[in-house]
Amino acid sequence: MYFKFFLQQLRRGRKKTILYLLLLAVVTSFFTMSVNLYQNSVANLKSVEDAYSTLAVMELYGDVDEFGALTDANSEKCVGYRSVAVKGYDISDIVSADGVIDWDLRAKYGAYIEGQPAMWHENLVMAETDIFRFKIIGEEPVELPISWIGDLNYREPEPFDLKLKVWDSAAGCFPYNSDFVFGGITINVKEKETYRKQIMLLNRSNEAEKVILYPDVEYIVSNGSYADWMAGDEPGSLKILEVEKNGKKVKQKLHFRPDRSLQYGVRGLRVSYELSEESLGYPYDPQNIQPFYIQRFEDVKSDPELKAYFDGAWNAAKIQTCTYSVDLTNDLTSIPAYHLGGASLKEGRLITEEEYEKGAKVCMVSDQMAAYQGWKIGDKLDMQFFKSDAIVNSNLEMYWSQPVWTQETEGFFYHDQYEIVGFYTQNPVTGNSGIAPSTLAMPWYTIYIPEKAVENTTPVTERPVHGALLSIRLENGSIDRFLDDIEALGLTEAKEGEYQPVFSFYDQGYSLVQPGLEAMHGMAQLLLLLSALLLIVTCILLAFFFAQNQKQSVGIFRMLGGSRGKAIRAVLVCALLITVVGGGLGGIAGYGLTRNVGQNIIEKNLEESKEASAYQAYVLKSGNGEEQKMAVEADLGLTLTASGAAFLFPVLMLLFVLLYINKEPRELLPRGKG
Repeated sequence: MYFKFFLQQLRRGRKKTILYLLLLAVVTSFFTMSVNLYQNSVANLKSVEDAYSTLAVMELYGDVDEFGALTDANSEKCVGYRSVAVKGYDISDIVSADGVIDWDLRAKYGAYIEGQPAMWHENLVMAETDIFRFKIIGEEPVELPISWIGDLNYREPEPFDLKLKVWDSAAGCFPYNSDFVFGGITINVKEKETYRKQIMLLNRSNEAEKVILYPDVEYIVSNGSYADWMAGDEPGSLKILEVEKNGKKVKQKLHFRPDRSLQYGVRGLRVSYELSEESLGYPYDPQNIQPFYIQRFEDVKSDPELKAYFDGAWNAAKIQTCTYSVDLTNDLTSIPAYHLGGASLKEGRLITEEEYEKGAKVCMVSDQMAAYQGWKIGDKLDMQFFKSDAIVNSNLEMYWSQPVWTQETEGFFYHDQYEIVGFYTQNPVTGNSGIAPSTLAMPWYTIYIPEKAVENTTPVTERPVHGALLSIRLENGSIDRFLDDIEALGLTEAKEGEYQPVFSFYDQGYSLVQPGLEAMHGMAQLLLLLSALLLIVTCILLAFFFAQNQKQSVGIFRMLGGSRGKAIRAVLVCALLITVVGGGLGGIAGYGLTRNVGQNIIEKNLEESKEASAYQAYVLKSGNGEEQKMAVEADLGLTLTASGAAFLFPVLMLLFVLLYINKEPRELLPRGKG
């Protein structure tokens, strides 16, 4: 077979053949490794773009009074330079700044779910207030002394046992027993004249220093419970827990107390700084004096004004017991606490982009709330929504954190059912100490619903703006552009009579890994260019010298009667053998080198970029999930494709052979030989 002739020539020149193989293997391995490194750099950059997101958190600061209104810094009303919630603040320039890809200004509402008391935990209802009708048990009147706070003779009242028969209550979920503890009546002495006439009417006498309860007289009272409760035998009811008393198990008792949350209306937003955490709460109007909290029911029915008052209070207590805090959002994951890892999906699934867009009737609740309420994935919650001026965003377990329904509340504005699709859970998280705690809170008692799933909501321009409510998503790596843009507009400058926006940025660690990955991408591009040039130059030289080396063999073969076509095929087969062996060895070597060399490069670049990162001063890393793993792996398919570049050698070699194949055989032999 004529191929043997050319193969014998290769064996005779084995040193040259081995050199061809080694050179081709080296440049192929270099090229294969470079292609894999470049592909990895592109994949890792895409991976971090998909895995990380950048959030701008804006808080509005100013010298404010206790209600969050701007005031002179030297004014007695000023409580300091604080972060506050501001109604009607124009965010249009901020959310249209360079780098902003999306934003979400959440709206907070109250939601009434009939027959489902909102629980703090399995034994305690959130709203302890109730209004109930009762009679005393016994044949003798009961005297309840009044302690006037501020009076020179003021003494803390002593509680004592009291037996009552209760047959109707506003909350409707407390099955009261007959044993109560009366905690005493305490009233500010400044209100003495206001209540004096009411107390005398209640007593049907001139007595105004105490309350007298008579047998067979029906009373109505505003009551607050300091007791623990547990779920009752009937759905939507609670029963009182048994406790140890004098070695015996007895029913825990209740305390009478006036509840002003039912009577005082909300007058606007304020910030309370009295607690260890910042909390946004309710301003009370001290001029709005409530009716005395114990009344004869017959007097209530006969007095239109009093009846209207207690009817409203009764309705408020009923609704408040089953009121939940709801946030309308377009992206749960953009809430600062969730973005930072302070919350994550526990069970079920997240609300999808399609559901946000279409306003699907779905919701997410915390695993904690679901456990307290006995809710399951797939349950449907029948909600009636109402507007509450207060912004509640505290995680304090024993702090009043429900939206408040008062007699001034303008009714329900929407009613529908929402399916629970997922439970979120809370995780430990550390944030910037300069940010208000309420901004970084994601209260477990909050239900999240797509904004478009509720109708008749407050327009965006009228919603309060606060760090806990406004999320601004930026393109990864665009923080400087965003800051430059809003600074150019003068938005961050402190101006008299205006709130000053202060920004914090959270990119979940993107700014720490991105420079290193960009550096590796640049290095991979350089290596790919160099390896490609080296491969091309080497293949050209190898093809030229191999073709010249085969020139004599072609001439002899032609002189022995071999055809041009057979000579070309034979030389090409020899070149292909060298290509397959050399390219194969190069591919194997490149496959192995990719991980070792690439991993060292990426680790070095990441370490240097983290040490030199200018963002560390003001960008906080998230604890959301595990840190993104940046691994360098060789792809088998890509390696095979890249090593195939070695076939450039036989292609070029064929071109050089074609340049001389048509010459006479003698012309192909070295000079001096015939």
